[in-house]
Amino acid sequence: PMVLFVIGAGATAVVLGKMASAAAKTAMEYESYHNTLKFASEGLVGFESNLSFVIATSRELGTSLAESIKGYAQLAAATKNTTLAGEETDNIFRALSESAVVLGMSNDDLKGSIKAVTQMISKGTISSEELRGQLGERLPGAMGIAARALGVTTTQLGEMLKRGEIIVEDFLPKFAKQMRED
Repeated sequence: PMVLFVIGAGATAVVLGKMASAAAKTAMEYESYHNTLKFASEGLVGFESNLSFVIATSRELGTSLAESIKGYAQLAAATKNTTLAGEETDNIFRALSESAVVLGMSNDDLKGSIKAVTQMISKGTISSEELRGQLGERLPGAMGIAARALGVTTTQLGEMLKRGEIIVEDFLPKFAKQMRED
């Protein structure tokens, strides 16, 4: 019986150690997301407002809170010091999140959609690679949504993409609005 107790205690210690390690990793990830969100926010009041928005949106839509904080933080960091900061960032994030829920997208697809949008923001213009490739692979109908948002056909949109005519700060608010309408 003593041997079984020692083996049982050893196994319990291993399990508890793994649980503690996982908890520490999760805490570090949350801290990382919070730090990114703090960087992207305008002071403590901005941080609290952004965090409240993400929590409320995540609860309302039933999305992963950790993934929502991470995605919003990345998007907010990308839009910082642009005309997309603040309310437009909220609109873009909400539109992407709602689309993910409505279309039954995975967390990975939502993360990929947010990554594609942040890459668009960093470049300043929309390229076919991000819209057709990265976003289109994850968000069904992205090209059609984009064309409707701009009031053009998908063929015309393709030509505009080739010429580099679509400016991110003009396009993304229209695209977010169209996603929500669709």
